[in-house]
Amino acid sequence: MDSAIAQRVEWISNEWESSEARPIKVRDLLALCWIPLNRANEAKLLPIDISVTSQNIYRNKGECSKQFDRLMEHEGVSQRSDGPVHELINGTVRSCFDILADLPKLYDRIYADFPEAYNANNYRFGANPIVKIYDPARRSAAKDKSGFVVSQPTTYYLNENVKHRYPDGLIMPLVYGLKGLMEIK
Repeated sequence: MDSAIAQRVEWISNEWESSEARPIKVRDLLALCWIPLNRANEAKLLPIDISVTSQNIYRNKGECSKQFDRLMEHEGVSQRSDGPVHELINGTVRSCFDILADLPKLYDRIYADFPEAYNANNYRFGANPIVKIYDPARRSAAKDKSGFVVSQPTTYYLNENVKHRYPDGLIMPLVYGLKGLMEIK
């Protein structure tokens, strides 16, 4: 995984110092991992029939974590090597982790580019009431400031500046759709 992302992951709950940029939650990465894992399960490449529904990837990350634990505890996926430590032995799951390494960057790219793609079809992304715009000049001149944010929004994983803040539910169908681009080799 990109070191800029890995360094921001809160690997243990509540270990993050509040003075730093917001942490990336492990649950968010586990949820993204289900995109390639679901693809592998559909191809019957996992040792057990296990998956999560696509909406749970953004709506119920606890379920994603629970299913991930269940998969990783399976004897065909990992073996106990030292006390509570397990060693990954399944090549398919390892391959899904390799794909996971790219998903946060792809997620951020989709998040950053989605408003422009939406507007390219003669729609107004910023007109949606769940979308907030970062435009200090327009905000100060606006009578109704509810459609604006005061601080610069950033992408979730790489903290790149963007102009819009909106719920990830708007792009998750596109992110999950990356599964359709995955090839089984």
